[in-house]
Amino acid sequence: MTQDEITAEHFQLIDGAVQQVFACDWQVLERISQGLSGAALYKLQIADAFYIARLSDPNDPYQNLEREFAAMRVAADADLAPQLYHADAKTGLVLMDFVKSALFSPVAFRQAGRAAAFAHLLKKLHDGPELMPDSSVFDKVETIYKLLPADLQADELFTRGYALKQKLEPLLDDPADLKPCHCDINPTNVLWDGERFWLIDWGLASQQNKYFDLACWVNFFSFYSTDLSQSFLETYFGRSLNAKEQHKFNLMAVFVSVFYGFLFSYFASLSGERLSAEERTKLGTYGAFMSKLGSGEENLAKPSSRLKMGAIYLEKAQAEAEAISQLQS
Repeated sequence: MTQDEITAEHFQLIDGAVQQVFACDWQVLERISQGLSGAALYKLQIADAFYIARLSDPNDPYQNLEREFAAMRVAADADLAPQLYHADAKTGLVLMDFVKSALFSPVAFRQAGRAAAFAHLLKKLHDGPELMPDSSVFDKVETIYKLLPADLQADELFTRGYALKQKLEPLLDDPADLKPCHCDINPTNVLWDGERFWLIDWGLASQQNKYFDLACWVNFFSFYSTDLSQSFLETYFGRSLNAKEQHKFNLMAVFVSVFYGFLFSYFASLSGERLSAEERTKLGTYGAFMSKLGSGEENLAKPSSRLKMGAIYLEKAQAEAEAISQLQS
């Protein structure tokens, strides 16, 4: 890829930042795709080192770049995120170190010390400097639900998911649990450089319930092993969880399933696609679907896969809730 293959606006913004920070020539090597954020990412070479230029839309009403970039600075200063050289909320441009990282499979956390290393990283974040406030994760689910098309809002799977959210919110309302949180821990935002982990994409980071980060990690990275999940949690707490802590985690695990159920369904619904009645009966388990994602049989870039993922999460939430008496009234 060459400079001629990026837009003139992106070139000018990147060149301005590079000259301000490094005052030297540079070249763009490739454009990198990234998850659901919609940001444009470019891998750059500046002198003999590699960097990432990330451009977000500063006019996007669903993003708060001032809050996001402030969180990135806090994380970079704490050595939790790649070093940050430039971050301008007015232009949407971030310039940071490139971290070479292979796609990190959830099963790789079985390797000795890896889950513990991430637990320590997360504890360091939660014990660190306070981040800018944002609406709660419960308010975010409320917003997403209201953005869903009317037919999905009226669907029993979604109304039951919303009812769970309403029950869970007061049960998880504890100011003592509000900590600096990443709020988007998933395989696309966790980098492994061969020696340690890094967290990227801080768009949702703010003061939130710490159990949300913990439940997100278990949801994506140790869903296949109860023992690994418990070991991760015990490393984070530095001991076995007491009954109150375990109960809070179990409640938040249900909420995380509702959260991602609504989120994947919303993004998929923008395409206008819907699951057929037959497809709804053949969804399978969460673990089986994750295996299909790993094999390439399903692809979350496709609306059909996102619809399945959303429905599976909402079914998973109901199944998890059945084991919690407080959610049965």
